[in-house]
Amino acid sequence: MNSLTQEDLEKILKTSDLSVLKLYRDYLKSEINIDFIWDEEVIKAIAKKAIDEGTGARSLTAITESMLKEINFIAGSSKISNYHEIIVTKDTVDDPKKFILR
Repeated sequence: MNSLTQEDLEKILKTSDLSVLKLYRDYLKSEINIDFIWDEEVIKAIAKKAIDEGTGARSLTAITESMLKEINFIAGSSKISNYHEIIVTKDTVDDPKKFILR
């Protein structure tokens, strides 16, 4: 059996209807009316981390949820009401506190 490549994992993150990034985007928009924004570099960083850890597709959700733990914390607080966007970058993948509120 062949292992999935980084490109395969990126495709899963981009095209799966159950991608945690997409689910989280939809949740934030519908529940607190805030846009959740990421770019291609975030997708690449998550996929690379899964490859580096040797865990493949099984860990995409865990890596993404770990990246979002700080955002989860503030999403339920009144602090978030002053903002309309949460932006994650490739740096957020390794340090969940490195996200942008705008």
